[in-house]
This record gives sequence, structure tokens and C-alpha cells, in this order.
Amino acid sequence: MWQHIPEEGSHILTLTYREATQDILGVNWSYEKGGKKTLITFDKNTGKVKNKCLIYGSPSKIAFVLNGEYLVDSNGEVIST
Repeated sequence: MWQHIPEEGSHILTLTYREATQDILGVNWSYEKGGKKTLITFDKNTGKVKNKCLIYGSPSKIAFVLNGEYLVDSNGEVIST
């Protein structure tokens, strides 16, 4: 088991398991400062952050679909993970 502690004032909004790469994906957002959300890829065994990617457009809602292959947001964007 592992634990991820996000930067102070932020939290992970949603998590999924992406079968194709066997990674854990999460979306991080600063509830204190607001701003852009970040897609984070974690190694499923160690919890080490493998990649971070900004999500543009500041969507208010996000959801992972199709076994974590895509991220869909409230702006109508479909993002391949």
C-alpha cells in the first residue's frame, strides 16, 4: 500500500485505474487557490508520480471513462489519457 499527499491546499478530485498501462490516474486541484486542474499518473505499485499534465479550460466537472482511457470534462472536451 502507498499514500500520496498532495500539495497543501489541494486535493485529488477523482481517481481511476487505467488498464492499458496499469497506472492509477488522478485529477488534482487547489481548493485554496483555484486555477487549473492537473492530471497525475501514479505507478500502481509504488505511488510514485510518473507524469503530470495540465487540464486546460478550467472545467467544473470531470470524469474518467472507458477504463481510464479518456477524461471527459464539462466543457465537452474528451482527452486521451
